[in-house]
Amino acid sequence: MGVNSNQKKHKDVYFSALTSTTCQQRFEEIYHAHIDALYHYGMKFNANRELIEDCIQDLFADLWEKKNELDTIRSLRSYLLGALRRKVLRKVYSGREQLYDFEDLTEFFEMKLLQEDNNTLTSFTEEHSQQIKNAFNKLTEKQKEVIYLRFYNQLSFKEIADVMSVQIRTVYKLAHRAIDMLKTELSSCTTALQFILFCLYS
Repeated sequence: MGVNSNQKKHKDVYFSALTSTTCQQRFEEIYHAHIDALYHYGMKFNANRELIEDCIQDLFADLWEKKNELDTIRSLRSYLLGALRRKVLRKVYSGREQLYDFEDLTEFFEMKLLQEDNNTLTSFTEEHSQQIKNAFNKLTEKQKEVIYLRFYNQLSFKEIADVMSVQIRTVYKLAHRAIDMLKTELSSCTTALQFILFCLYS
């Protein structure tokens, strides 16, 4: 998903306030490298577009305040995703059971599967697609989030733990339980199951 006009407006206003050409260039690079992933991830939280854009703008304002600490951040992507997650949750949490929206996880997975294995194009059927959708729908929201962060952002389990503000063993447990469920639901769709296992643990 590309940067829309509102995101560009926020970015232009924000960066125009920076006085250091070197700092501005670095922040431009950081912004362009991560904005799509941040926006895509932010929209998973059943929040409106304007709220997500405001949270991202606040996030980069906070990052500017910590500009002297950037070199100490081990993984900027996981740091930004985690910070955005906390900002969004603070603003939208209202006791809703369905806080996340990972409806397109199945579509994203299928796209990656077909990209990785051209032979799958001829053998992948509507029945397989429905099996994958049913399997993902049986996962908990946090299990879906772990798989999303692993697939879409290619984060390590340690980075996922940082994003979700949990211990790494919790992430492993969520992934393990998700795999157990997917093994059961996708027992007749071995290509999809093998691809999931490869992506999660490679």
